[in-house]
Amino acid sequence: MTADNTVEAVFVRSTKDGFDIPCKIWQAKDNIPKVAAFYVHGGAFASGNCDSHPQMANALSQTLGITIITATFRCGEMAPRSTGITLHDLKDVAKYFQEKVESRNVPFGVIGSSSGGYFALELITTQIPGIKFDFCIPICPVAHPRRRYSYLRDCVSGKAASNNDYGHHSHDAETAKNMMERQLSYWETEEAMEIAGEALRWNRIAAGQSSGEVTPTLLIMGTADKNVPMHVNKYVQAWATRTILIGNAGHEIQNAPPVDNDFKKFLGDMDSFLANVVKNQTDISIWR
Repeated sequence: MTADNTVEAVFVRSTKDGFDIPCKIWQAKDNIPKVAAFYVHGGAFASGNCDSHPQMANALSQTLGITIITATFRCGEMAPRSTGITLHDLKDVAKYFQEKVESRNVPFGVIGSSSGGYFALELITTQIPGIKFDFCIPICPVAHPRRRYSYLRDCVSGKAASNNDYGHHSHDAETAKNMMERQLSYWETEEAMEIAGEALRWNRIAAGQSSGEVTPTLLIMGTADKNVPMHVNKYVQAWATRTILIGNAGHEIQNAPPVDNDFKKFLGDMDSFLANVVKNQTDISIWR
């Protein structure tokens, strides 16, 4: 807990196998929630927990007044893609949290960083009975896992440095190899990565065509991101409600919002985006 923030530890029971998913609820003291969001952490699809991104969770709750829930969901080699455990954990946490805040009549959304950004996008493009997301904010998301994996392979082989698609920003071979191993521990095959990346594209189109409604989405990326080059998010850029590009910013912006460089700050953009979400979801705007 910080001076201006309260953090409550809770457990959400998995409806798949009874596993208790450790979670934390972050909220500014004496704050009447205006918006609530499930923040999905990153970690190369293989690591991370409900305490992985405290700077981001604190900034979202203290600065923007968002009630945030984080979770230690299972992923990586302990819960590979083929088991379906990761997505099931995420759905259970999202449903628990939505039920907890729905009586307060506040918009509910999902925010995700890096690999968590992929999961956030998957949640809004997957039909989940009983869950409705009012907004989505992916920050440096790995929206197409196979494209990111191919980029990392090029880093290992030395081809990435000369590929214009990567913006002349690339990892050294050792770092890239480690990231490849971690990503593969979850996805298991490149085919699974390809299917998932393409599914985000087509499921989003199908969702809009079938219901006529799409989840307002704010995509935030850094143009100098060595972990997730911008071409990885090409499809999401095509349909996101708004896209923010932070010049000369790397992957660090998904871990903690920049505060010492006015050109790299993006909390104000999130604030404006959420103000419109709240205005559209309620009769009277309750945003400050």
